[in-house]
Amino acid sequence: MIVSMKKITLAMVYDQASQGLMSLRDLGVLHVESVRAPESRQTERVGGQIECLDQALAVLATRKDRPVQKDPAVPVLETADEILSLMERKKQEETRLHWIQKERDRIAPLGRFSPEDFDTLTRHGVDAKIYVLDRKDRSREDLSVPHEKVGTQGSKTFILAVSDAPLDLPLEVFPLPEKTQEAFEREAEEIRERVAGMEKSLERKNAYRDALTRARRALSDDLAFKRVLAGMGRDASIAYLQGYCPVKDMKALKQKARDMGWALLMEDPSDDSRVPTLIKNPAWIRVIDPVLHFMGTVPGYREVDISFMFLVSLSVFFAMIVGDGGYGLLFLAATVSLRRKLRSIQKEVFTLCCVFSTATVLWGLVSGTWFGVEALSKNPFLNRFLIPHLNSYTDNQDFMIELCFLLGGIHLTLAHGIRAARHVTSLKCLADLGWMSMIWGLYFVAGHFVLGKILPPYVFVLPAGGIFLAAVFSNPQKNFLKSTLLGLADLPLKIISAFSDLVSYLRLFAVGYATLVVATSFNQMAAGFGGHPLVRMTLAAGVLFCGHAVNIIMAIMAVLVHGIRLNMLEFSSHLGMEWSGHAYRPFRKTSGEPRNGP
Repeated sequence: MIVSMKKITLAMVYDQASQGLMSLRDLGVLHVESVRAPESRQTERVGGQIECLDQALAVLATRKDRPVQKDPAVPVLETADEILSLMERKKQEETRLHWIQKERDRIAPLGRFSPEDFDTLTRHGVDAKIYVLDRKDRSREDLSVPHEKVGTQGSKTFILAVSDAPLDLPLEVFPLPEKTQEAFEREAEEIRERVAGMEKSLERKNAYRDALTRARRALSDDLAFKRVLAGMGRDASIAYLQGYCPVKDMKALKQKARDMGWALLMEDPSDDSRVPTLIKNPAWIRVIDPVLHFMGTVPGYREVDISFMFLVSLSVFFAMIVGDGGYGLLFLAATVSLRRKLRSIQKEVFTLCCVFSTATVLWGLVSGTWFGVEALSKNPFLNRFLIPHLNSYTDNQDFMIELCFLLGGIHLTLAHGIRAARHVTSLKCLADLGWMSMIWGLYFVAGHFVLGKILPPYVFVLPAGGIFLAAVFSNPQKNFLKSTLLGLADLPLKIISAFSDLVSYLRLFAVGYATLVVATSFNQMAAGFGGHPLVRMTLAAGVLFCGHAVNIIMAIMAVLVHGIRLNMLEFSSHLGMEWSGHAYRPFRKTSGEPRNGP
């Protein structure tokens, strides 16, 4: 449920703004919108400090844990600078080491020699150069200066040419290295020692990670405070700010305003206000929140919270797409096992995994699908739960296709039903009733074209009545003719799109069937090995493990691509959702550390 908001304007004495904001922050109920640009030198400075800490924490995140440094007086910013400085020097050393390795590889075909020998020859009036040519190139035979082959690498040949006169041969000159192989080896070893020392220093710094994390949170609170302060409006000696507060928290805000002597203006948000969205649901519905957070989507304040519908439909879609009760048991076992080990992950993630896993097991029970092994579906215990029309090992494709159309019709009808309920005081409600009628007309049309079903005699009444209602009441105006023409303008494209959306639910059967076929194929491949029993069992085990692992991964990816899409695109578009909202983020402290001021 999306919580109702009030638009708030708070005014206070400018000289008491800092104290007032600290009190408002302690209350923690107001989502603040800046009256003016909130940037200042102070916010830029604190923002830079936070960026420095973020970079340092990112460096430490890849290092081994060390005993936590409990010294509360640790200079966190200096420590972060040291970490970044160490990391920068380490990168420079590693870059040099990489270059040395490439240089050693480049000069390796020439053996061991000293570049200083060439300088000695030059001082004695002898020009010496190393040239590169292709072994198939016969131009070497026509060289008019003394030369000697000194090495080869692939198709390349390296020759040393010497002359009393300056050399200017029409060949590629091999650049001389700055050091000998031995000198490069010594430098590389020194760099490795320095890099190892820096890595140990970074691991020691990891003991300060908790301190840096706490400091980062405190600085985030500090930055938020300074931005709110800088974003306040000012009129003479009065400072004011604006924001949004949940209706349920208005009593506390009024009391705080009375206690602090603030002026408080409350009003309903206007239609063009950018109101933040706060969603409050029972715990059993909140299990779907991890998916919505993963998608990064927030419904607009005036849109609909579809958390419940999302949870129910995605659970069904997950079960049909994965389609194997054995996989569901594996998911359930993995969820229970990981829950004990990964205590830091929010419990909703594991609860949601249990819901999806249970749904998949139930689908396996009614469809008789267990690791793609048909014999398991005939087990006396499992067979009692099997629904013949859903049996994966019978010719039930027509029934499954019809079931997908039915699910699509129900899903899209619910979307328009919710819209109709929201528009119940408006003529637009009739347009959504028309779309509900059209969807079921399209359901019968899809069954006719895809499955060859006979159209019922009343089938044309559904789309005809729906088209009339949608055309007339989609844009209700006083001018009946104008509103009808506006409704008819894009109606053909919308009908085609609705038909496409309905047929799109076939993906539930198609992907689920593909999962079954892949599992069955790997089972048959494993059973087909011959030879020594030990070799046969080893190969079969490898094929079964790898095959089913790949199948599970592909099924989970299919849920992300297809299951979520049916909710976020088909269902949401018929509901009129644009996911245009932004989350309610109240002005409050997050660090949990006492602070005497901003």
